[in-house]
Amino acid sequence: MVMNHSIRGHYIPPTFRLEQNNPNPFNGKTTIRYHIPHRTKVIIMVFNSDGYILEKYITKDQNAGVYKMDIIFDELPAGTYFYQMITDKFTETRSMDLQKQIVTN
Repeated sequence: MVMNHSIRGHYIPPTFRLEQNNPNPFNGKTTIRYHIPHRTKVIIMVFNSDGYILEKYITKDQNAGVYKMDIIFDELPAGTYFYQMITDKFTETRSMDLQKQIVTN
């Protein structure tokens, strides 16, 4: 589930880049930032270690800039997941670790 999708300033990055999610490891909510140097369609996919796609976010064409997506995964079990950015000229995949906080009374 995407909570927020925004652009930071009017900075035009020189290259494509997919940053490591933050925080990592995370407990339900994490932020993914990415850079695009020219107007393009962006696809962000999240999948599990078996390659099953859990979420697929497809944007309309986005202008050059730095973007972020705040994502919540409360319903998923703890484990390692992967996210991938796909554009017309760039593809990159990174891993992220979801940890569940154990509450004791």
